[in-house]
Amino acid sequence: MSARTETQLEPPMFGAMALALNRIEQLTWVARARSVDPTLLAALQQEPGAFWNVTHTESEISIVSPLEAHPSFLSVEGPWSVFRIEGTLDFALTGILARFSRILAEASVSVFAISTFDTDYFLVPAEKADEAMAAWRNAGIKIRDFQ
Repeated sequence: MSARTETQLEPPMFGAMALALNRIEQLTWVARARSVDPTLLAALQQEPGAFWNVTHTESEISIVSPLEAHPSFLSVEGPWSVFRIEGTLDFALTGILARFSRILAEASVSVFAISTFDTDYFLVPAEKADEAMAAWRNAGIKIRDFQ
């Protein structure tokens, strides 16, 4: 009988920083909206601390939130699981989105990424969350629960 050894990977380093992910315990939906009206903003603000994002371009309005439905939504995709890079990222760091996304691509897990002033968020289809976590862990990335 042979002994099985597991290789412990080092977390990915960016500068002097070892990166880890926090899993946010909130299912999320991505919606195309007709408009950002006061009732939508009020609905988004109902849950203090909830993760949500509004993006407005010349051709669309996208809402990422815990809302599965709202009268202003034209279409909705989800649910998604949300992961946040732990800590604050310096704007001079490069390749972070590419590194984390490449790991998911190699595991055939689609990703919807959102960057904020402080950090990056990765949304993966909820039914693929375990596969995403396994792929990231196999690449040496630590994942912690966050609420």
